[in-house]
This record gives sequence, structure tokens and C-alpha cells, in this order.
Amino acid sequence: MNPAHRYGRPVGVAAAALLLAAGVARAQVSDYYDHAWTGNGATGNWSDPGNWTRNPDGAASGAVPGQFEILNIGPTTTARSVTNQDLASPLNVVALRFDPDLGDFEITGSPIRLSAIVGETTIVDGPSGFRSTARVISAPVELDGAVSVAGSISGAPGMTLRQVGGAGSLTVDSGFLRVLRATYTGSSTVHGELQVGGWVRDFSEFIPGSTEGQGDYLVEGATPSTTARLTGTGTIGLAPGKRITIGRGGHLSPDYFALGPVATTITVNGDVRFGDGSAYDVWGQLGSGDRLTVNGLLDLTGAGDSLNFGGIVVHGGVYNIVVADYQSRLGEFDVVNGQGFDAVFSSIRYPIRVSYTSAAGAGPGQVIVTVTTPEPAALGLGALAVACGLLARRRSPLPVAGEGEGEG
Repeated sequence: MNPAHRYGRPVGVAAAALLLAAGVARAQVSDYYDHAWTGNGATGNWSDPGNWTRNPDGAASGAVPGQFEILNIGPTTTARSVTNQDLASPLNVVALRFDPDLGDFEITGSPIRLSAIVGETTIVDGPSGFRSTARVISAPVELDGAVSVAGSISGAPGMTLRQVGGAGSLTVDSGFLRVLRATYTGSSTVHGELQVGGWVRDFSEFIPGSTEGQGDYLVEGATPSTTARLTGTGTIGLAPGKRITIGRGGHLSPDYFALGPVATTITVNGDVRFGDGSAYDVWGQLGSGDRLTVNGLLDLTGAGDSLNFGGIVVHGGVYNIVVADYQSRLGEFDVVNGQGFDAVFSSIRYPIRVSYTSAAGAGPGQVIVTVTTPEPAALGLGALAVACGLLARRRSPLPVAGEGEGEG
């Protein structure tokens, strides 16, 4: 039995600590009572015991989950949302889980505090077959300790946290997680995909990301053969002295799922470093493009760091696309992959060139991708108009090493 429980009831934090110090095995999330929301109570209040089923003891009803327990949004509820409207202080739980068979769902109301257990997954977004689901936590989330996430199987639309604060840290161990507003002061580690800002639901609500006062970010694959991604649009505000590091297998991309040719920007108030084996993925469209704005140092000294570009252009022009700007810069991208795709004749592709407007060690400056196309021999205006009207932004896959042409 979990040392935090005695006869099925939680004991105090100090007592639990004494039990652990006496040699009792470390508690795991699976040891705690699982309180599943059913919505079957006489009221919609979270304090109504009839709205909960408690496991593993199978109690038909039970109190709202507490500090040593799990909040589980179970499959038996027929509602698509729940509001914590009657608990003024934060609901304090060790884990928050969405059942795999649950569809779209939103939690609103008073704050939820996640008191993490070391080595355990705190937030679990169970997949729902091949169905795209939106799990949205609109209630403020407070991070207490090292909170880890097993996110959605995809970002369309995926799982969203609207407001995240607290003194804890956040790790996206796997899957996809979207954060819209963040003020938590701990570090952020990404082994899956973390999107800052974006579409909360299927193209029905778009919100740019906004964070401030944050700790270090580390984006890298969990293993040498896996990738991790930091994507989105908006602003990432770091605390003084903190930085974003894109490590081996890590990708940074200003990106969201759009219905048309829309350029996006990630602004970082702080430093950004592309480390060994990292990548910057960027898209351009008829002269405009995604952009990384670094209000600090852009460090490109990592060995084998790459810039991966894909873009749509039209015959007869020189396209200088700013893909990054910075206050100061070290190094250059070691590898440049990609090409420009002809908007009318899709089989025609053009090489790219990358340049920097300031010398290494200096700034401010910009990183520019240039695509030069020949004058068209003959091109009907009607065909051009139709082609431009049908352009749809396609983010993935970007060219990889060996598939495109490029030069540094």
C-alpha cells in the first residue's frame, strides 16, 4: 500500500515522509486512489460526491480527489466539459489523466495544482483511436515539482494548457502538448513536441503563445534515433541568464497548422543555441517566411547544426527571405538543406543560398535565405492566378539531408 495511505485514507505529508525515511518503497502514481469524474451527481459541483467514482476500491462515489490522489476524466461522462466552480483553493492532485476512450473535453474553473512525484508521469492524454480530439485545460494549472507529460498522439488539435504557472518544471516526455500562456519559473525539457500558441481546436480558435520569466529550455531526442520539436508562434520570455538549447535530434520551427500561406514568428526574449546535431525548420512563401527573432545571442556553434528550408516561389524573381534575426551571433549553420518549389510547375525546383548580414561575433543582424529563379519563357497570367489561389501551406516533411540543394 502507498505509504501516504492508511486504511484507505490519506495521512499527513509529515507522516508519509517519516514512513519513507523508515525504508518504505517510494510511492508511485499507480498506488494512489483514482477519482474518475462521471458527472452523475445531483449537481455539477466538484464537491458533490455523486460526481465521482473512486478506484481501486470500486466505491460508487467519493469525495473530490485530494493531494495524494489522481484526477481522472473517465469515459462514462457524457458531457464535453466540466467546471470546478465551487472549490476556491486549488485542487491539489498528483496526476491528471484523460481516458483513452474520451472524446473532446474541456476543464474550466478554479486552479488545479499538480504536485508531481519524481519519476512519474503527471499528465496523461490517452489517445482515442484515429479520432482527432481536443483536450483543453482552461482552468489555470500550477506546477509543483517536476511535472512530466505524456501528450496527444498528434497536434490536430491535441492537448492544450491555456495557463500554466508555479515554481515547478515541465517535461514533455512523449507526444504533443500545446501551451498558450506560461509563467512557471522552472525548466522546460522537450522529448516529444511542445507548441507555444496555435489552434486550440480544429481551426476554430487560434491564440499566439505568450510566456515570461521562464527557466532554461532543452529540446532534444530522448534517444539518438528520435526527434523532439519546439514549434508555434508568439513570444517565449526567459528569465535573465536563461536560454533555449536545441540539442541533438531537436528541431525548432515557427509553425502552426494554417489553411493558407501565413508566415509565423517565434520571438525569444533571451538566448538561443543550436547544439550538435540540431535543426532549424523554416517555410517561405512568395517572399515572406517563418522567422525566429532572438532578442539576445543566436549561437550556431553546434557541430552539424542544420537549416532546413522549403518554400514556394514564382518564375522571374529573386526572393530574399529573412528566416531569423538576432542581437548578436556566434557561428553559422553547418548544413543547409532545401529548395524553392515553383508555384506553377511543381516539378521545377531552385537551389537556395544562406547569408548573414553581420559578421560572426557581431550584430544585430539577420539570417537570409535567397532563392533565385529565371525569367519565365511564357507563363499565362490565368494559370499563375489559379496556382497562387490554390497554394496551401504544407509543413511536413521538410527536405532532409541529401534530398535538396543548398549551400551555406
